Amino acid sequence: GLPKRTGQRVRGELWRVDRETLTNLDEYEGVSKGHYRREVIRVKPDGVRSSRPAFVYCKQDCPPELRSGPFLSEYTKETYSTAYNAIRHIQLKQLMYLGRQLRDQS
Repeated sequence: GLPKRTGQRVRGELWRVDRETLTNLDEYEGVSKGHYRREVIRVKPDGVRSSRPAFVYCKQDCPPELRSGPFLSEYTKETYSTAYNAIRHIQLKQLMYLGRQLRDQS
């Protein structure tokens, strides 16, 4: 699981989703393929008195080059529109999946 930490600030959004949407997010993140795992964390949104549970997706078997950054302090709609490339994203996910399949067959 995730290391237990308190007091860490992360900018982001919390979404309330139904079970079907959560299942679709799991599929998109590759949970069943072992790319990511979904975990529960406690979050305390600004202006709210108590913490509440929230899901977060954690990368499985994260290679060192991904752990070394650079990291974004915030992922915004502007970041998405200027930096996200859907085709490249799909290609990388396919390469990750194929690499895992090849390792499993060895």
